[in-house]
Amino acid sequence: MTGRLGLPLRGAAVLAIAGGAAACSPTQVAWYGHTPDRAHIVEVRQKGDAQWLVVGDRTSRRYRAIAADDIAFDANSGRLAFAAEFQECPERWTVVTDFVEGPAWEAIAGLRFGPRGARLAYAGLDRGRWSVVVDGTRGPAFQAIDADSIAFSPDGLRVGYVAADRACVRTVAEGVAGTCFARVVGLAVADTVAGDVLVAADRSDEAQAHVFVGGTRVRDVRGARSLTVDPDVRHWAVVADAAGDGRGDAVGASRLVVDGSEKGESFDRIGRVVWAPDGSTVAYTARRGDTWRVVAGEHASPGYAEVEDPLFAANGGHLGYLARDPGRSVVVVDGKTVWESEAPATALVMSSDGSRRGWIYRDGAKAVIAVDDQRYAFDVAVEQTVRFSHDGRHWAALVGSLVDRRLYVTVDGRRALPFDSEELFGDPAGGAQPRLGKWVSAELELFLARGGQS
Repeated sequence: MTGRLGLPLRGAAVLAIAGGAAACSPTQVAWYGHTPDRAHIVEVRQKGDAQWLVVGDRTSRRYRAIAADDIAFDANSGRLAFAAEFQECPERWTVVTDFVEGPAWEAIAGLRFGPRGARLAYAGLDRGRWSVVVDGTRGPAFQAIDADSIAFSPDGLRVGYVAADRACVRTVAEGVAGTCFARVVGLAVADTVAGDVLVAADRSDEAQAHVFVGGTRVRDVRGARSLTVDPDVRHWAVVADAAGDGRGDAVGASRLVVDGSEKGESFDRIGRVVWAPDGSTVAYTARRGDTWRVVAGEHASPGYAEVEDPLFAANGGHLGYLARDPGRSVVVVDGKTVWESEAPATALVMSSDGSRRGWIYRDGAKAVIAVDDQRYAFDVAVEQTVRFSHDGRHWAALVGSLVDRRLYVTVDGRRALPFDSEELFGDPAGGAQPRLGKWVSAELELFLARGGQS
């Protein structure tokens, strides 16, 4: 799969407007957003057939179009990069990094910074062939590149991705192409070559996948469907077929293979797989018949009609999940039920150390945010937006008032911070909603940094 930038912005289509009309047209804001810390507004301005980017007091030169839905930021270093079209026929794009232009391309995809902004990578199309560029250095050219597969090592210094030429699918790490495979299930890039994890199948038997660690084949599995690694890429887990391993499992059953060994029972389906931050254990959702469970290590929870993804605290060994049965919701942390109600609930979140918990449930016409033993009722509470501050002392969420017909960020259920709904609903790619939790978290930290002043 290859991505392609350059789609017209909503309300800002790239048109060749004849002389006088373009000259007389007013300057308009074609798109705007914020930097990841929410401290500065970012605007794409347009006049006639020209667009330019403004961030704080910095302004880019004018282009035919700017792909506003793919502006890349590094939250730590403050760096930014964006794709801009500077020529229409033939179509030519460039990546502008910190307001400095790169080479010309027919199309650009997968623009992103690695951890801590150490490196910048993107895929570029030139004469019908795709290459990945890392910090200005162009890699080998291929017929296709999976832009979504561009991955960085935990330290941000190494880059890998999946590319294809005809029937050959290869992984590329640090510009070096690997072996030809029929398909690649997953690739994880470690801080060193010895830790890289690859799951791939060759053309002799596409159902039989091989697991490689550091280039060494460590395990064969049939029907491999996904690869999940811990944050440091020291441990791996593969969802694969359970049938045929001598345990009498039904055809179509799945089992998790962890660091080379089958773990736990087989299930009809294995869903989300999540590693603990320190890599000490793995948890996942699993279904047998109509019943879902959360499995952590060798222990499986009771069965429920629905379970949401398991959640590990960022710093610590706490594991929680939220599950539902008809007329019943439960919140479970470290194997103990901490809340149970007839009310439908969703979106469990924990503070970094796991000592505080929050979730949302319905109580009649109201949405209730539960934070530990406290309850806060609102007309509207947007799911997946409850967030704790870095120190765990405060929380925030995106909520709404039906009377005032507005959304706002509530802090600790008492303070109300303005929220830019126009930015949310005006996103050109409709991709703002997945970022809402990060927006709320950034607004909370900004509010606290200002001493709790709006």
